Amino acid sequence: ELQKGVWRRIKYQNGKTLVAPDDTDENGYPYWSLRDKTDNSQNAPRERITPVYYEENGIKKFKVNLGDIDKNEGVVLMYYVEIVGEIPVKGASYKNDASLKSDGGDLDTGKQEKTFTINEAGGFVNQNPFTIKVRKTGENGDLLQGAIFKLRSKTGGSDRNLITDANGEAVINNAILDNYELVEIQAPEGYRLDQTPRPITKDDFARAANQRGGVIEITVTNQQTPHP
Repeated sequence: ELQKGVWRRIKYQNGKTLVAPDDTDENGYPYWSLRDKTDNSQNAPRERITPVYYEENGIKKFKVNLGDIDKNEGVVLMYYVEIVGEIPVKGASYKNDASLKSDGGDLDTGKQEKTFTINEAGGFVNQNPFTIKVRKTGENGDLLQGAIFKLRSKTGGSDRNLITDANGEAVINNAILDNYELVEIQAPEGYRLDQTPRPITKDDFARAANQRGGVIEITVTNQQTPHP
């Protein structure tokens, strides 16, 4: 959802919201609020927008067109992110970045990154934590960085991308017990892509709980691309 309006300072007094007539220092109420441009007593209206979704280097992204924005106008963009296959536990951190550009090129904020840390886990999950570990190797056993896998839930259809690190591993801690499908979507440079679907079933979770301390390990070996 997108909101457009004007920023005004507000304060709460005797159950009412008092809105400053402008944003000068003389009206220094303690909070900022995006208000309707023609009626500052109302919140800025919300409108639903349709983003353009895409992936870049294994990272899921989206773009939105904010339209024309007056110099005294403000915007708020609201969106929600689903954490696929993982229980957000206290202390877990997730990164999000955004940038803002204008068509004329006179505005470019560059990438602005924000880290969100879970302070309190919501709800209760009656299971021991699982770990899904994907390991990528070459034929000679080399650990391969930069392989991208898509992990899709076969229950809800949602998915996420996993990218192997310098140790050739991509790991999900606190994994949710579910039926998944793992498919490589980008091979490391110099290696052939292996798009074989690899199922991860609830039976695999049960065996991991009984035999491997709750860790499901999948090793995918790639062949090198022949030199011309």
